Amino acid sequence: MRLILLLLCLAGPVRAEPLKVVASFSILADLAAQTGGDLVSVTALVGPGADLHEFQPRPEDARKLAGADLVLINGLGAEGWIGQLVAASGFKGPVVTLSERAPIRLIPGDPHVWQDVGNARLYAAAMADAFIALRPEQADAFRANEARYRAALTALDDWIKTTLPPGPKLMVVPHDGFAYFAAAYDVKVEALQPSSDAEPSPRRYAALTKLIPAGHIRALFGEAYEDPRIMRLLAEDGGAKLAGDLYADTLSPPNGPAPDYIALMRHNVALMAGALSQPGSITAPLRPERR
Repeated sequence: MRLILLLLCLAGPVRAEPLKVVASFSILADLAAQTGGDLVSVTALVGPGADLHEFQPRPEDARKLAGADLVLINGLGAEGWIGQLVAASGFKGPVVTLSERAPIRLIPGDPHVWQDVGNARLYAAAMADAFIALRPEQADAFRANEARYRAALTALDDWIKTTLPPGPKLMVVPHDGFAYFAAAYDVKVEALQPSSDAEPSPRRYAALTKLIPAGHIRALFGEAYEDPRIMRLLAEDGGAKLAGDLYADTLSPPNGPAPDYIALMRHNVALMAGALSQPGSITAPLRPERR
């Protein structure tokens, strides 16, 4: 018996199992993994390359929740399916709605808070708080991880501000997922569709088509993993070409251009900077359509 006790002492303290975290989609999962480091094990319900807005939960997703210590969601209507999924799973642990925990300035109608890197920093801090609430004995390690990631996000934020050309520029995207980006980085963004599940109106399509040949629109972008046909048609009707595909609410697979949040933002900004630096005039955004 004494030999066993001696061996246990020599082996050192038993390391706690990583905190089991389930995030609603891939971008939040990456923020959580970067913030928690090896102290967390993170699973995304909506994985890389999958559409957050069209996600249909499956029985295995309920099982993922049932085995979790913590669930992280964005809120603001991004995960309309999460309430039923939590109920079906029987999960009784904390469900943290990050948009309620982080002191962000909300923009009505757009849940894509993370498109402002400053908000991603706030999300990481809120995640660290949630981790520490469950593992207070690891508070110092969680704070150190969060501080390292915060420094990387601050460097990213500074890079975006110096990489984009100065002054407001108008660009067109498929749906309204870049309002936070526009507000943070002095870019004017018009969306062909008010949301990913709404059809563009003929009036708005015609108005945008007229602005392209006049030089008022600097760039048109598609969105990764979205049907490109309507944006291609808009560009062709205006005599232009798409400048590339942006990532709004999903990461790419590991071999793609946006395997993590920082890579996603760098990919988007590099495309924008190249397109928005082209000669052209600047115009005010279109007036909202009357309903």
